[in-house]
Amino acid sequence: MHIREIVLEGFKSYATRTTVGPFDEHFNAITGLNGSGKSNILDSICFVMGITSLSQVRAQALSDFIYKQGTAGVTRASVSIMFDNRNKEQAPDGYKMFDELTVTRIVESNKSKYLLNGKNATQSAIHDLFKSVSLNVNNPRFLILQGQVTKVSKSKPQEILGLIEEAAGTRMYDQKKAEALKTIAKKDDKLKEIRTTIDTDITPTINKLQQDEQNYKMYTELKKRYKLVNDQLIAYEYWQLITSVKQTETDVENMELQTNQCQKRNGLITDEIQQIHSEVKVIEKERNENVGNEVSELQTVYDKQLIELRNLTNDNDRVSKQLTQYKQQLTDSEQQHKQLTNSIEQLEKDIDSSREELGELDKKVLTDTEHVKQLQRRHEAVSTGTAVVGSSSQAVSGPNDDSRLTNKEKLDKYKEQRGEVSTKIKQLQQRIDHSSGELKKLRTEQKSLTSKQGSYSTMHTEFDKKKSTLNQCEKDLAKLQFDVERLKQYRTDVRNDDENMARDQNRLQQMKRQNHQLDFQYTNPTPNFDRTKHVHGLVATLFNINDKKYAQALELAAGGKLFNVVVDTDETSKAKKYLLTK
Repeated sequence: MHIREIVLEGFKSYATRTTVGPFDEHFNAITGLNGSGKSNILDSICFVMGITSLSQVRAQALSDFIYKQGTAGVTRASVSIMFDNRNKEQAPDGYKMFDELTVTRIVESNKSKYLLNGKNATQSAIHDLFKSVSLNVNNPRFLILQGQVTKVSKSKPQEILGLIEEAAGTRMYDQKKAEALKTIAKKDDKLKEIRTTIDTDITPTINKLQQDEQNYKMYTELKKRYKLVNDQLIAYEYWQLITSVKQTETDVENMELQTNQCQKRNGLITDEIQQIHSEVKVIEKERNENVGNEVSELQTVYDKQLIELRNLTNDNDRVSKQLTQYKQQLTDSEQQHKQLTNSIEQLEKDIDSSREELGELDKKVLTDTEHVKQLQRRHEAVSTGTAVVGSSSQAVSGPNDDSRLTNKEKLDKYKEQRGEVSTKIKQLQQRIDHSSGELKKLRTEQKSLTSKQGSYSTMHTEFDKKKSTLNQCEKDLAKLQFDVERLKQYRTDVRNDDENMARDQNRLQQMKRQNHQLDFQYTNPTPNFDRTKHVHGLVATLFNINDKKYAQALELAAGGKLFNVVVDTDETSKAKKYLLTK
């Protein structure tokens, strides 16, 4: 690969576009007068190849490469070098498919950019391109600049080795190797940091999470077991409640059966009384003159018994309801009483146990207090003895110091135990106070339940009295003697009449629904409005058809006029807003 042509534009002394070339493959020389720009040609080659030391090309900044530093109207400098790349053995790696390579560098506004075959490229890419063919402009062995001979002659062995490596083409790989080693060192440091993080942070966290997982599994298992036991408990409680409900329902059914029997008897008695009342009225008419006084007395007795029977019936219903409520309350009270009794017994046991424990602690406190006083006296005696002996002999005071320290430790230990015992005594006293309060509350509730049981007994006695009075009334009514069969027949007739009336009402409602157009309703236009006088009704309701075969013809001929309203005067027809309201 060799230079074929150089194109300069705005570079140093070349203000306009200047093409230098073509160059020969084997021998080239640039000649000219002093100041004609011979050195600038060599500077342009170094400029394109990406030299980093600007002083070697007689420049301090990028702006020095622009013609007259940009003061003559030229604001950019560009240099393009075309290389002949037909010799594929010397072609750079990755570019053997090109017969010609054009490298361009442009400087503008202190900014530099590279182009490779017309495409943007980085400075490192340009350096790698030339290094691959042993053309390292920053350490050249192919280029001797001004003062380079003296520098080479004075170079150190290491620098000479660098020139040889550069000539052999291995310097580029050494640099890349050094960079790779630096990168590996950084990666190793990063790897060590990652391993440290794993050992110090991640691994303990994983262990903790694994422990948490085990705890969670244990919690889940315990939760399942708890749910199973809880479900069994709920099922058992449900079974108990069902059993209790069935028993309660049986009791309620028995009470309802007794109540229904009483109500039936009361109904029969009421019907008999009504029958007697009817018979009394008949007898009054037949024997008005002969037995007037007797009937009057009988009527008076009947009225009194009837009033008393009604009162007894009401009392019976009320007492029956109260009896049912009190029985339920009694059942609940008995259960609460059992629970309270058990709670009271347990609290009394706890209180006795706490008091025994408190007594033992009091004894222990007294013993420890006496022991502490003895230790204090011994400590004072030992301290005094140690002070006297210590002034005369240091060898003797050593054991006394140890004894004093031991006694002091014992004293502190007993003080600490004494504090703990005092704290425990306070806690037990609080438990006793709390249990005493609960015991008082439970005893109050027990008294309340006892009073409720007494109230229930009173109500039961009252119910028995009312029941006895009702039986006496039944006996009194039995003395009047009336026809039971006649009463049953009368009730049957009344029931049949009610059923017939209900059927007739259903038929009437059905007919009204089928002929809802004939259901004419309105609001009175004025107070005291006489409907029978002023409003006659709909046309269809004011006549009858003798022969039904003309009904359809009449309906078709009249049409909607059959539903017109017929009134007596025009004044009445003016109130149409009331008459048309259905």
